[in-house]
Amino acid sequence: MKFVVTTISPTQAHALLAKSGQNRRIRPSHVKSLARAIVNSEWMLTHQAIAFDTNDRILDGHHRLKAIIEADISVRTILVTGCNPETFRCLDLGAKRSVADVLGSEDRKSIETLTKIARIGEVQNTVTPTTVERYVEFFVDECERVTAATGSKRALIASAPMRAVVAVRLASSDSAYPLDLYKALCESNFEALPPAGRAILPRLLSRRYTAGSKEFLGTCWYLTDQRHSQAKSPAIKNPLMHINEMRIFIRGIMDGTIGVEMLTRRTRTRQQKAVTAK
Repeated sequence: MKFVVTTISPTQAHALLAKSGQNRRIRPSHVKSLARAIVNSEWMLTHQAIAFDTNDRILDGHHRLKAIIEADISVRTILVTGCNPETFRCLDLGAKRSVADVLGSEDRKSIETLTKIARIGEVQNTVTPTTVERYVEFFVDECERVTAATGSKRALIASAPMRAVVAVRLASSDSAYPLDLYKALCESNFEALPPAGRAILPRLLSRRYTAGSKEFLGTCWYLTDQRHSQAKSPAIKNPLMHINEMRIFIRGIMDGTIGVEMLTRRTRTRQQKAVTAK
C-alpha cells in the first residue's frame, strides 16, 4: 500500500469517482453535512483516508469525494492506494461516533438536547460537532437543568425535541414556568398542570405524535409559552409558525437580542465559580 497526503480538487474528485464506479449506497444527507463542514472551514486533515484497492476501486471515501464536489472546494486528505479488495468487507463495522463522543461529554442527554437545538437553529437535519460547540456557551446550563429534571419513562415527553424546547425557554427568561411544566409532564402530575397542559397531556401520552414531527415540536413550543397556560382547548393550527418562533429565539439568544440579562448573569456566575475554584 502507498500513503500520500494530497489536495483533491472538485475536478479530481469527479475523475476519481468516475474511474472507480460506485460500490456502496450514498446518503445525500451525509454528503450535505460533510459539504457544509468544508464550506464552514470545519474540515480537518485526520487519519481517515480515501482508500483505493488494487483494482482502482474506492474502498472508503465516496461521501467525502462527493462532498468536495458539492462544496466546490479543494481539500487536503490522505490518499491510500493498493489496498486489498477484501478489506472492503471490514470497513465501518465499528460503532458510529456521536456528537457526544466527539465533544468528550459523558452527559449524553444534554449533548442530544444541544444537538437538537443546533439542528433547529441551523435548519439542518444533521450538524457537525463543531457546529454544536457554538451552542454550548448559550444553552449548556439549561440543557443540564432539563436533563436533571427528566424522570419520565414516556419516550415522547422525555425526548430530545421536548428537552430542547424547555432549554430554549429557560435560556430566554427567568421564568420557572417551562421547567415546572416539564416536571409535571414527566411525572404525569395532572393536578400540577395548567389548563393547557391538562388539555395537551393526553395527546402526548397517546400515539398521536412522533418525536421527530413538526406537529410535536410546534405543540411543545406552544405549550411552554406561559401566555397560553390558561387555554382550555388549545388548537395548534400552524406548528411551523411556532417552530419558526423558536428558531428566532435561539438565534436571538446567541446574538444577544433575547435574554441579555440572563446571559450577563450567567457570565457573572461562571466568573464567580472560576474565582472560587482558584
